[in-house]
Amino acid sequence: MIDPTHLDESVDGYHEEAVPYYGGLRRMVNRNDATVVATGVGGTVVFRGGQFGGQFRDGYGQNVKSGRYLRAGELGAALSRSA
Repeated sequence: MIDPTHLDESVDGYHEEAVPYYGGLRRMVNRNDATVVATGVGGTVVFRGGQFGGQFRDGYGQNVKSGRYLRAGELGAALSRSA
């Protein structure tokens, strides 16, 4: 989810970030923490805030499911909100 009041030329800037689970490999990332205020997966907000000070939803990645991987060629339906 974005805050359109922060959509400016900074969203096109070049940024690199080290990825710990790839042994510190640096990769290009799109970064504008003021613009991207939350991340949703399957209709559920799983992260709010910027890189520093942002928070994952309680239990996310441990006991909270938000989606699943699709096999190659598989078409997926939207997750049910009745859960």
